[in-house]
Amino acid sequence: MRKQIWTRCFIVSLGFSIVMPMATQIIMAPSAGEEVIDLGAIDADELSEISDADFDQYMQSVPTRRLRGVERFKYIFTHPQYWQFYIRSVFAVFVWFFASTLLVSYLHIRRRSDA
Repeated sequence: MRKQIWTRCFIVSLGFSIVMPMATQIIMAPSAGEEVIDLGAIDADELSEISDADFDQYMQSVPTRRLRGVERFKYIFTHPQYWQFYIRSVFAVFVWFFASTLLVSYLHIRRRSDA
């Protein structure tokens, strides 16, 4: 395959990989008026140091709030470790998209050369 095909596959895969995790999280937004844990109140440093038994107790102490309007869609971004999870999901999705686009491109070229 030519370098141009590899570059196109890379660009398409990267673009979709950046959008995909965010789009799937927005689709799973809580309902309007639903009471949820206030993700902004979670202390990421404290979470990394507590045991599984203490985790349940810690989550019971985190305050909750009701979501209204556009806040439902912005809610997930208030988690202190959101970008850490987001970057991991971008890399995971990129691998699958890149492999898929390369496979489709290879099969397309192969079919054209057979004809």
